[in-house]
Amino acid sequence: MAITTKRKNILAYIKGTTLALINGTGHYNNKIKTITRRIRQPQDFESQRLPAVMIRDDIATEYAPMTAEEYSTGSIESLTDGMGVGIVGIVATGDSSDFDAGKISDAANDLHSDMIIAMLSDTTLGGNCEAVTLVSSRNSLDYAAHNGLAVCFQLYSVNYIFSPVAVPPVT
Repeated sequence: MAITTKRKNILAYIKGTTLALINGTGHYNNKIKTITRRIRQPQDFESQRLPAVMIRDDIATEYAPMTAEEYSTGSIESLTDGMGVGIVGIVATGDSSDFDAGKISDAANDLHSDMIIAMLSDTTLGGNCEAVTLVSSRNSLDYAAHNGLAVCFQLYSVNYIFSPVAVPPVT
């Protein structure tokens, strides 16, 4: 019988539960209209589908052997070198002819805040991992001049334990 990997469970939880928290109420500034694992250029999103969030997991993962033929993503001593998960947020800032860096930065910072609050609201991702840690982030105004978009990227480390020799295997 085929198994569902921890990685798939983690990514499904982030998509279906964690990022869905960004609903424009409470502490959230935005209401996310699109959550996807389909990666595309920010300018390829239709305006009615913004703000949008893309989830990436094409980031190198380090592993540490443990006892009893178990492994941990990342080292045992650090929470910042596990399974890499990138979250890319895109928000429209208005007219692309109005390149107001302060306004664009504010829009990116609001979405940046929303993403952090959601991602760190449950650092076990529904029991799918041991820890979620924010590793780095970058806000980009690069798309604003041409498309009126603010983009923010955050890199998270997700640490979990698995055993490929367990019955059934846990990967």
